[in-house]
Amino acid sequence: TRPSRATSCGRPWYAPDAAADRHEQATLTSVAAVLPRRVYLAIGLLETDNARRYNSLFVFGPDGRIVARHRKMLLHSFDERSGTAVAEPNAQVVDVEGFRCGLSICADANSRWLMAQYRAKAIDALIYSVTSHVPPTVRWLKYWPMSRRFGGWVLAANRYGQEDGESYPGTAFVAGPNYRGN
Repeated sequence: TRPSRATSCGRPWYAPDAAADRHEQATLTSVAAVLPRRVYLAIGLLETDNARRYNSLFVFGPDGRIVARHRKMLLHSFDERSGTAVAEPNAQVVDVEGFRCGLSICADANSRWLMAQYRAKAIDALIYSVTSHVPPTVRWLKYWPMSRRFGGWVLAANRYGQEDGESYPGTAFVAGPNYRGN
């Protein structure tokens, strides 16, 4: 797959697309490759593969190559309106400097199937791309209750900006597997 121009929150970004040219693919790969040694980059993108569009989370390794990808399985109505396809069940684990990391996008993190897969695979952390407001549960409890169910740390980042009348806060959080809040 190759990156193509798209927009998110009114700003251009790149998504793998078989119709894009090699220059755009080289641009995205080059951006990941110039990162400092031992840095991994996780990016949520729309991906087109065999004429199907997926909401995907890619992890680029220190050499700029894709080392893992998760395709979203549990779609919201806005995913469906944009033509996003439901992905087959997938639970990728990638080694990041000795840490076993699972991947998830938005509602997939609520999947009991995915939680069970990652617990069985003994992940150390979940890399979690969020596209929503901060859940009221987090505000009230002061922690994310799902981290215990995954049995690992949760590293989450939310998108930022406005689109279709929705505001996205750009928040990020790290939740430990045993953290219960204050």
